[in-house]
This record gives sequence, C-alpha cells and structure tokens, in this order.
Amino acid sequence: MNNARIVLTKGKIASVDKVRWTCSVYVEHGPPLQSVPIAPMYLGNEAEGIYYLPKVGTVVLVAQPYDRVRRSS
Repeated sequence: MNNARIVLTKGKIASVDKVRWTCSVYVEHGPPLQSVPIAPMYLGNEAEGIYYLPKVGTVVLVAQPYDRVRRSS
C-alpha cells in the first residue's frame, strides 16, 4: 500500500505548448510552474484516451507530491 500524499494547488493556465503537451501555470502561493505535463483524462492499455488542451486563463488544480511542495516552501 502506498501512503503518498499530494497537495492540490489552485492555478490559472498562463501558456500552452501544443507540441510538447505541457503548460505554464500561475499558482496562488508561489512562483509560476513551468513545463507542467498535460495529462490525459483517460488512458487505456493501448495509450488510447481523451486529451484535453486547456485554454490560457482556465482555472485548474495542480497535483504535486507533498514532499516536493514542502521542500520548496
């Protein structure tokens, strides 16, 4: 069993890289996050799925490992 914890941070999309499927996100408390991977909403065994490309200005939740957020504070 994995007891890993995550932190959800509210943010807003600053830019989108359609080639690398990443985005930059302004977060409420901290510096902007760069090269954030855009994850599929669903991913099957054969890498099929639904991908969502956010628009600049969209409000999002960013999930980060608890330890990484705690160390960078």
